[in-house]
Amino acid sequence: MATPPNPEPIAVSPNGKFAYVANCGGCGYARRKTPSHVAAGPSAAKRQPAKPSYLVEYRINPRTGALSPTPIAKVTTGNGANWIAIAPNGKSVYVATSTNGVWQYTINPTTGQLSPKKPESTGGTEHNIVIALNGENAYVIGDTRSGVAQCSINPRTGTLSSQPVSTAATVLHPEAIAIAPNGDSAYVTSENDGKVAQYTINPTTGKITPMSPATVPTASGSLGVTITP
Repeated sequence: MATPPNPEPIAVSPNGKFAYVANCGGCGYARRKTPSHVAAGPSAAKRQPAKPSYLVEYRINPRTGALSPTPIAKVTTGNGANWIAIAPNGKSVYVATSTNGVWQYTINPTTGQLSPKKPESTGGTEHNIVIALNGENAYVIGDTRSGVAQCSINPRTGTLSSQPVSTAATVLHPEAIAIAPNGDSAYVTSENDGKVAQYTINPTTGKITPMSPATVPTASGSLGVTITP
């Protein structure tokens, strides 16, 4: 199966018809010598921003689940793509990148093809993004800042607010974020801190607030988190 160079995140549309894969066209990956969020991902010595990065679309075979042998469409995206999130209504795609913030697209309901929203990107250096179950808010963590940002989502266009609605402190070098199936809680892992941060989500405003205690211990270098249904 053909993909652009250095593919990393992947997400499947809620209707199960399409898969989206983002790549980092000019990125290489450094061998990690010591635990460090700087050493992870695209190495500074090997970054080549001039090479374009793409978000590519594959069709999923409804009988076998196999992806189409080659992409059926692609759009440019920010270099250093770390994560892809799709709105619960299947109308929007968001790509968190380490160089150009969150890139946002509209999904064609028939073909799955993507078109950039206006503005095409928002935010700063981002690492991960998740969408609230009601589709009203996105929660974003950055590569370097130790905080979670709540961004509202325009119910008509699907675009993210240019400035966070609220923020909350989190663990050092946050790596991954997940929302509980009931939408009431969120959790963030750290690449270097040996802790998981835990939050409550206000069901009306979407504001994210640290629980008490705000963190629980875990293994250092936790790169992902998932929650049982």
